[in-house]
Amino acid sequence: MDTDLRITPIGGLGEFGMNSLLLQTGEDRLLIDAGQMFPEWDNGVERMVPDYARLGAGRMRAIVLTHGHEDHIGSLAQALEWSPAPVYGTPFTLGLAERGLIEAGVLADMRKIEPGTPIEEGPFRIHSLKVAHSTPGAVAFVIECRGLVILHTGDFKLAKTAPVADRTNLEAFADWGRRGVDLMLGDSTGAETAGVTGHEDDVIPGIEGAFDAAHGRVIATCFSSSIPRIERIARIGGRQGRKVAFAGRRIMENVTLARDLGHLTIEAEVVPLDDASMGATPDLKMLVFAAGSQAEPRSALARMAAGDHPLVKIQQGDLILFSSRVIPGRDRIVSRLMSKLIRAGARVIHGGCAHVHVSGHAAQDELGELVRLVRPKVFIPLHGELKMLAAHGRLIDSALGDSVRVHVIENGDVLRLGETTSRIEDHIAIPKRCLGAGWSGDLSDEILGERHRLSTAGIVSPIVYVSATNGRWARPCELMTRGFLDGAVAGAIAAEIRETVNATARERAEGASADGLRASIQTDVSRLLRRRFRLRPTVVPVLVEV
Repeated sequence: MDTDLRITPIGGLGEFGMNSLLLQTGEDRLLIDAGQMFPEWDNGVERMVPDYARLGAGRMRAIVLTHGHEDHIGSLAQALEWSPAPVYGTPFTLGLAERGLIEAGVLADMRKIEPGTPIEEGPFRIHSLKVAHSTPGAVAFVIECRGLVILHTGDFKLAKTAPVADRTNLEAFADWGRRGVDLMLGDSTGAETAGVTGHEDDVIPGIEGAFDAAHGRVIATCFSSSIPRIERIARIGGRQGRKVAFAGRRIMENVTLARDLGHLTIEAEVVPLDDASMGATPDLKMLVFAAGSQAEPRSALARMAAGDHPLVKIQQGDLILFSSRVIPGRDRIVSRLMSKLIRAGARVIHGGCAHVHVSGHAAQDELGELVRLVRPKVFIPLHGELKMLAAHGRLIDSALGDSVRVHVIENGDVLRLGETTSRIEDHIAIPKRCLGAGWSGDLSDEILGERHRLSTAGIVSPIVYVSATNGRWARPCELMTRGFLDGAVAGAIAAEIRETVNATARERAEGASADGLRASIQTDVSRLLRRRFRLRPTVVPVLVEV
């Protein structure tokens, strides 16, 4: 009888972000990562997280975190609210995750991974393997459960030209390959990229060239947890005699945490942002790190571009350095941010015009090398868009041939793994929870749909006058619209709307409810616009007693 081990991707298959994976045997569960993703449009949604409750009840033994990027830790609070469990990670990863939990008001049992010491939680025995990535403390996990061995790479690159301390520990992967791996789950982000991913030092000449072209301040932005990149940019600025300041609470906290843990040394004088903005330091001697490389609405860089940052005003001569990739789906939003910065007088340098960014993900040659070391029986590509997963699957087939079974699966698919079999046996629909800023909390599909209609088709608001005595129609309605139509066609359509509203209101029976009249008007006007004119604005009737 095959071992009952089920693997369910909750995010990270077929899309960027929300990376999370559930392992379950019987009622015992293990969650690997708990990520979030950014929306692809500006509609008041700040972030999206998995609806973990759709996975039902079970006994969560532990949550283990591969690294501290938001697409791997950003929904940890929601995961813990669904199913409390101890959380394991390296010190930098836990530091980043804990801050998010404090903001959410969620308590957790945070436990540091001890190198060389396996984690024992229920039927799961978990080993961590050091990997190179674009943030400190990244690890892969090997999970032993019921006689099976599962290897989850997390996000990684090999970084074979880096100093030994910064490389992926290939010997550890090879050792597990010799022991035997039943299932390997591998990062697919670089599966369409030929060759080998470069080391962080590879971007130094491009960043130096950007600094040489600057005629004033340099404002640099990257992922706030990309500590190796921050260190190199600060080093280049320091060599030019620039002082360093930080704009954005998150990036300041990350830098402080990294320095305290020994992951970061800044070879430049660091000054408070308010001191730097007073003008005591010449612009040519300033380097400001600003959070907001993905154009997050409330980030420091977005506020600078909008002209409402309290301390930094973009001006002629500023150079804005985007040293990060753009998350797929955020392309147009980031492009609009760059345009605002350029209109304000800045020069923008980014990865599309200069070599100022290197990926943290393995390219094709590295993916092939790693899988040949591990030689798993079953392989599942994860992390990235579906085209990347498919490319990774083809690469694995080419590298190992018939000795491996590759499953390119979707989020919510339940794969059952046994000693000799692997198959998809179920599917769980796991929708996204859309979270707004502040008190807005969860945003329902109905609210998001209405926001979309408002942004694309406008609003039509008939003002209906009824008698305060008997509630009957009192006089012809008026019409207010926003973002609807203009010109001669608008006048003709407005006349038909008023005619429909007046007719509906006249037919109202004495004593009928106001809510019923509003509903009837909304239905009749929506039907008119949809059937006659193919228009779908939001219709909001207003009743006024006279």
